[in-house]
Amino acid sequence: MAIMPIEIACSGGISPESLREIVDRANESQSEFAFILLDDASSRDLRQHAYRRVVADEYLNIMQSFRDSLRGFHPFLISFIDSDVDGSRFSNLFGSHRADAGLAVATTA
Repeated sequence: MAIMPIEIACSGGISPESLREIVDRANESQSEFAFILLDDASSRDLRQHAYRRVVADEYLNIMQSFRDSLRGFHPFLISFIDSDVDGSRFSNLFGSHRADAGLAVATTA
């Protein structure tokens, strides 16, 4: 059975150690997906766009460009940020996604 990779990017004030623990637990609890925490060097391009407040569609566009610049197979990318997230209709969102593109952003703010 094929294992689907899901890459996790961390930016802002989120502790990479705590996110590493969550990724490890997710991988231990199931075998269909391989959650992979991107290292600091790989996440740098996303981290510079996680301001105090982000607009979900704009940030998802940045995530798409970031993923397009990576070599290899990267079907899913989730970014955890500590910025406030606003949508086109609502503000103060927990997160947003483009499921058909395999992109999601979630905030701890």
